[in-house]
Amino acid sequence: MNTPASLAEKQTALIARYAIIEDSHERLAAIVTRGQKWPASAQAERVEANRVAGCVSPVWLVGSVENGRCRFLMTADSPLVQGLAALYCELYDNAAAAEIVSLEPILLE
Repeated sequence: MNTPASLAEKQTALIARYAIIEDSHERLAAIVTRGQKWPASAQAERVEANRVAGCVSPVWLVGSVENGRCRFLMTADSPLVQGLAALYCELYDNAAAAEIVSLEPILLE
């Protein structure tokens, strides 16, 4: 797969990747599987400061900046929530902060 030139193109590609799976249960299974493959945050990083507020199922998100690009690690207690969070991490990972704040996510619409 070619690397999309923009976050909007990356988002379109992610939506298309899962939209081809017609059965909603199979699509969710694919998202859960993707979440299992996303790099997890370390146990020591699963602290209240990294917990995503408002989530019923705990999610810990750890961000860093490497060479001007944002990187994300994530862990969740629920496999489905982990898969959904991984979609957002995949979208925004390796993007510049200015790009991230300029793109409204529509992955779950």
